[in-house]
Amino acid sequence: MANLAAQLAGVLQACIKRNPKPSRTHAKAAHARVLAGGLAADTFLLNRLVELYSLSGLPRDALRVFRTLPHPNA
Repeated sequence: MANLAAQLAGVLQACIKRNPKPSRTHAKAAHARVLAGGLAADTFLLNRLVELYSLSGLPRDALRVFRTLPHPNA
C-alpha cells in the first residue's frame, strides 16, 4: 500500500503543479482511486485532494474531503 500511496501522491502533485485548473473529471477519478486503494486515512493524499478539488472549482467536494481529515487545520 505504501507504493500505491507514493504513486498517487506523485500523480496528484503533478496534476496540481502542471495545470492551474485541473479537470473535474480528473479530480473525481483521483479521489475514487484513493478510496479504492484503501487510502482514505492518508492525510497527505487527502490534503492533495482538497487542493485538487479547490483548483477544479469543486469547493463542496474539497470541504467534504477536508472534513474527513483526522486533525484538520483551518
